[in-house]
Amino acid sequence: TGTITACGVSTIEYVNYTLDGTSYNLSSANPSDSIFGYTRLLNTGVAYETDLGGFSSSSINDIHIEFPSASMVPGTYQARYVRAHQIGGGNPVNPFNVIVTNFPAAAGGFYEGSFSGQFRDSVGAGNLHSLNGTFRIRK
Repeated sequence: TGTITACGVSTIEYVNYTLDGTSYNLSSANPSDSIFGYTRLLNTGVAYETDLGGFSSSSINDIHIEFPSASMVPGTYQARYVRAHQIGGGNPVNPFNVIVTNFPAAAGGFYEGSFSGQFRDSVGAGNLHSLNGTFRIRK
């Protein structure tokens, strides 16, 4: 498996992240990894909700970040939901920033950016976890 490029642009998707001091990687170049990214229109006071993440079928490596936005443009957003390594659906501690440097308008484009913050387990003792990373995910 190699890197595929089209018109000089890589088609590789990835989520690179550090959870509590340990680094992990999900990549479309790895056949056991699946990566997802989508934005949906909401019927509430916030216009959109974006979900980004991925998982590995060969390990407990998984991540899911969700954030609301009034529009689909690059910017800094606050995570509403965070999950990593099967730690119960986490409650982000504000600020948990998701910085989107490229917000694709159409399918086939890439979400690109970074995230950083802390979240608490929603199960057990509500332990605090640190999480940061970068992403490039096809819409």
